[in-house]
Amino acid sequence: MDQTSFLELGKYLREKRLSKKLTQVQVAKSLGYTSQFIANWERGVSSPPLEVLRQVIDMYSINLRDFSQKINAIQQDYWKRNIFGKKSKNKKQVI
Repeated sequence: MDQTSFLELGKYLREKRLSKKLTQVQVAKSLGYTSQFIANWERGVSSPPLEVLRQVIDMYSINLRDFSQKINAIQQDYWKRNIFGKKSKNKKQVI
């Protein structure tokens, strides 16, 4: 994943946190991290480790099917931006 993918995931996690009416401080305390750690996910600076992500999914009551679909959409966007987009930019047009 790239920075754009992290940002998309971060926005999604922020929306879910806010829908549960939780603050970054509350989430951080519950997980044993700082609020800056949580803020970095939500701004796309970093991504939570897998074991923490599992806790967040439970804390935010995220449906696993919905989460899986969101991750798949983020990955497809990544591939379009970084793989398919670069190929089409580098192709020479034959006349």
